[in-house]
Amino acid sequence: SEISKQEKMLIEFLQTRRGIPFSHMFAMKEYPQDVLPLYAQGHSLAQFLIAQHGKQVFLEFIADGLIDENWPRAIDEKYGYRDLLTLQNTWLGWVKEGRPQLQLASNSQLASNAPVMKQVATPTVVRGQDPAPSKESKGWSSVASTTPTESWPREQQEVAAAPQGPSVYEALSSGQTRR
Repeated sequence: SEISKQEKMLIEFLQTRRGIPFSHMFAMKEYPQDVLPLYAQGHSLAQFLIAQHGKQVFLEFIADGLIDENWPRAIDEKYGYRDLLTLQNTWLGWVKEGRPQLQLASNSQLASNAPVMKQVATPTVVRGQDPAPSKESKGWSSVASTTPTESWPREQQEVAAAPQGPSVYEALSSGQTRR
């Protein structure tokens, strides 16, 4: 029940723009005043990373990142993401897709710098939610098309505001990647 609660809160936080940019989240030294988005987002990100390479690699990633607090280097070395923004966009795509089950890498070492994002063939799960945004909810399309909040780091404001190609969700669904 706690996992279900965290997942519901995560969607609410992302839709109401209370999500925390990864560059800010990984740099935190203290809990924010609004701690619930951090809990929900951290829980989801941990699930996402563990699903790719298992608990041992996840624990090694945490230990490695804590040594020098160079999280972009640690995420690149352990998971193959070139930076935190790439990790954030890939994770957001996974969340948008309903957090499908991921195939655990066949070994704990990366064969390449590409993230492992193969979906396991499973029966379709119907969650009882209309895919069209309701009047009460902004829906994912509005989350993807909104500009970042002023609290986001300048680098992410510039990347998100740049008028380059499709949104991250359109790019992920069509197989394109934003660089």
